Amino acid sequence: MLLSASLCFAQGSSDFKAASSNVLDAQFPQVDSNSRVQIRFKAPDATKVRVNFWSGEKADMEKQADGFWTFTSKSMAPGLHYYTIVVDGAEFSDPGSTAYFGGSKWASAVRRGQTMNGRPGGAT
Repeated sequence: MLLSASLCFAQGSSDFKAASSNVLDAQFPQVDSNSRVQIRFKAPDATKVRVNFWSGEKADMEKQADGFWTFTSKSMAPGLHYYTIVVDGAEFSDPGSTAYFGGSKWASAVRRGQTMNGRPGGAT
């Protein structure tokens, strides 16, 4: 009985790693083997922060005690996913992610399930 409980716990553990599309040594955004993306953005004085995936979720981020806002997506298909972060109505690209210009604005992108510059984009 104890063994099965341990196995269930191990399956639920997270294995998030920095995305291959991050700039320099940025630790966020992160991806995991379940194709989820985790974003962390510092905005200590903000009252509302949202993430806007161009081809997917648009959701409120959760404020943490240290002034960072966090969000974990549902599973995403492999590929490059563009997103912006909206802080109190103003739209920004994520400074931890490579930025791309398209749709008349700068946007961030996170690579999921592929490689970029020899770094894994997350387990596939």
